[in-house]
Amino acid sequence: MLSHIGAARCFVRLTRAAGDAVISSIAHPTDFSPASHEAYLHALALALAYRCKLYLLHVRSEDGSQAHAHAHAHAHAHAHAHAHADEGFPHIRETLIAWGRLSGEASPEDIEKVTGVAVRKVDIRDQDPIEGLSHFLMAREAGLIVARTHGDARQGLLASRSISAGVMRETRIPTLFFGPRFNRPFIDAATGAITLRRVLMAIDGRPNPWPAVNTLKELTDPLQATVRLTHVGDALPVELQTSHSQISLLARHGSVGATLTAASGDTDLIAMPTDPEKNMWERIVGSASTHVVGEAATPILLIPAS
Repeated sequence: MLSHIGAARCFVRLTRAAGDAVISSIAHPTDFSPASHEAYLHALALALAYRCKLYLLHVRSEDGSQAHAHAHAHAHAHAHAHAHADEGFPHIRETLIAWGRLSGEASPEDIEKVTGVAVRKVDIRDQDPIEGLSHFLMAREAGLIVARTHGDARQGLLASRSISAGVMRETRIPTLFFGPRFNRPFIDAATGAITLRRVLMAIDGRPNPWPAVNTLKELTDPLQATVRLTHVGDALPVELQTSHSQISLLARHGSVGATLTAASGDTDLIAMPTDPEKNMWERIVGSASTHVVGEAATPILLIPAS
């Protein structure tokens, strides 16, 4: 039984009636690069598992040029979102046919009727891609962002100036990152089958981890994954000593990030709380999250702690 202290401030509902979806929608920002393909496959497989809406989002500047994942324009303009033709976007229908979820005769209009997933492909035009994406996602109460982050693996999010990291900072939406050294998917690209069995969640006394732990449980329970709560260090912080949850200790060797990365060999996913009470960008680039996202072979789920 997990202890619950405080309330989570994010778009994933922590209590829901029977039959309700875990989340209402998943967002996948893409720059159409080959590196984004694995993130797209995970976003689609999770949307199928949760039977929720899936937004495929492409950001371009107001003049129509593409905003790359490492670019950051400083001038702000109101975002314009447009339903878009398939040009450049992943082909959902073809993927679902390959996975055996649609027949070869199915039309794009059959996707939602057969799978329960409503797909929206959207062009977002804004001089500031972070502002444009954030405005779109907050207006639609997205529950999860699934994104590839680019950049130097040694410097992680700080070097990449990742749009997705900036959007997480602005929206406080849980974000599933696929870093530059990612090579261990938890879905089968040929079938779409999810094999998420072992999740390691690294927690500390601060920020208060329990809202993020509950959010993680909400997301992973439908996938039948086992969550292991882990603290890096020789002893539990005083804030965790009264917990009724079982928390394992991981002996620290070097930095916290390096320790977690080394321990991820038997793990399908690493989850970490982030602290929205501090400047989110500083928290990300100055914390273990930077190292883990930049170095880990597994996907990394960052969850706002409150």
